[in-house]
Amino acid sequence: MKSLVIALLRVALAGTLVVMCSSCAVFQKDEEYTKASPGLQEEINRLVSDLEFQHSEELLHADQRLVYIGEPAIPALLKALESKDGKTRSNAAYVLGEIRDRRVVPHLKPLLSDDDLAVRYESATSLLVLGDWDSAVPFLIQGLRDTDKWNRFKAFSALKNASRQDFGYEWQSSDAALREEGVRRFESWWSAGGHVARATP
Repeated sequence: MKSLVIALLRVALAGTLVVMCSSCAVFQKDEEYTKASPGLQEEINRLVSDLEFQHSEELLHADQRLVYIGEPAIPALLKALESKDGKTRSNAAYVLGEIRDRRVVPHLKPLLSDDDLAVRYESATSLLVLGDWDSAVPFLIQGLRDTDKWNRFKAFSALKNASRQDFGYEWQSSDAALREEGVRRFESWWSAGGHVARATP
């Protein structure tokens, strides 16, 4: 339930901002990121290391602070993607998407096969926001068939923001057949070309 509350708050904060740019195909992940001052770096390290232990509003505030810090936080967040803790990895993936620096795309793509399902969903959502639709959309459409309501909501909210349509999909419905009708409409939309601005790195 707490995960669903956080997800709802994130969707409300993110609105419908989705990067849809044909130039998204160029990613230079080896370029250096802006360095933080010693004091700011100390704060970044603390925020990232505490992700494992935070919950609800405290966790949301930490994520928001890291998003606000932006580029200087990226190196620590990339390192956090390798954490043994799934919650740390998933929140790092989320924040990296919200920072909207497309250089992180090559680091997020491997997480689509992460052992932790929450990490996979957060990574797919961030990849969608960052413009890698070809990696993200098929994964998220399959997520609409997830038996877990929270995972369906995560996939649906990302796809709805991207497509600007809901195709009549009812993520809360317990009727799998009813949900499947909406899934097929999303699949038809994607098969027909999806959004013209999607790009593959």
